[in-house]
Amino acid sequence: MNPTATLKRALSLPSDLTGPSRAQTVVVMWQRFGPYHLARLRGAAATLAPEWRVVGLEVAERDNYRWSRASDAEVERVVLFPGCEYQSLSPRSVRRRTQDVLNTLQPSAVCVNGWAAVEAVSALKWCRANQRQAVVMSETFESAPNPLKTVVRRWRVRQFNAALVGGRLHARYLESLGYPPHKIAVGYDVIDSEHFARPVRSVAGRFAGLVAKRYFFANTRFLPRKGIDALLKAYARYRAMDAIRPDRPVNDRPWHLVISGSGEMEMPWKKLAESLGVTTTVHWPGFIQYHDLPCWYRAAGVFVHPARQEAWGLVVNEAIASNLPVIVGRRVGAACELVREGENGFLVDPDDIESFAALLHRVAQLTDTQRESMGKASRRIVSQFGPDRFGQALKRCLQE
Repeated sequence: MNPTATLKRALSLPSDLTGPSRAQTVVVMWQRFGPYHLARLRGAAATLAPEWRVVGLEVAERDNYRWSRASDAEVERVVLFPGCEYQSLSPRSVRRRTQDVLNTLQPSAVCVNGWAAVEAVSALKWCRANQRQAVVMSETFESAPNPLKTVVRRWRVRQFNAALVGGRLHARYLESLGYPPHKIAVGYDVIDSEHFARPVRSVAGRFAGLVAKRYFFANTRFLPRKGIDALLKAYARYRAMDAIRPDRPVNDRPWHLVISGSGEMEMPWKKLAESLGVTTTVHWPGFIQYHDLPCWYRAAGVFVHPARQEAWGLVVNEAIASNLPVIVGRRVGAACELVREGENGFLVDPDDIESFAALLHRVAQLTDTQRESMGKASRRIVSQFGPDRFGQALKRCLQE
């Protein structure tokens, strides 16, 4: 039996995906596709056509993100392991399937996410063996704690023909590894900004009453490095600093706090909120799907992302695309590119609780006009971070 035909049937590959084409094919690989990945692929397809055909290669349909499966008729997409969860796959099976699919698709170039994942290493080996272009997509800007890992990174990254990075911090890190600056293109971390600018419906269900209040909004994975414990402590301090007076107007009372997401720290953080005495004004709506996110952003007064360390933080893109002022941790990659101190937001050291609380108080005291002005500044900034930015950056990489 023809192995190519067997593989095509197993993956439900369209016949025209492996047939002759005048355009060269570039494969863009990620572990699992969410809305951001599809937006990037749309941007790449629009920018690179008709010279290049863009095919998204998704390793598995599920992982520890709770996104609903995203689809887009404009995106050509192949799933290596349909119906499977990424964490359940053996490295050997991922290596073998990656090599088999690339042999079938025969792309002229392959873009991989990072340099350490099994599928990335396998795709890089395939490119070198078949003399095809290999592009690394990187958000790393922190040096490896182990000097040996730095040596390995330096060796690995030099095997790529080009690099597509999030911003200046990430470019400088690759340069510190000895990677040539002229081979680095900036533009990886983008979203569909228009999705967050469209008219939205109201927040529904038991949280509907929140739209009548101002609230701080955090949307994140519940992991220790995300800094929500620091946010809760700062919020409790803010409430103590700004206690409600009986004669105070409703619109001048301390804000509520909404924290959406899911993950391993959910119960510890909820217990922390209880111990701090803020359970009545801290709300946990759970994981909010992509199509519902805009209404939560747009009803908020400010977005807070207090991560202690973050490669980028696409939630910051989402917030500023929603015309919100933002408070962002200093060690978040997006802060360097998207947050302009005092213009559209503020930077914070999450574990400096007193300063953090004072900043929450400061932002809550801004007038509607001041917040709207900061929101407009956010919108101007994010206008440069749409899907076409990714497409243009990928185009530069393919020209190397």
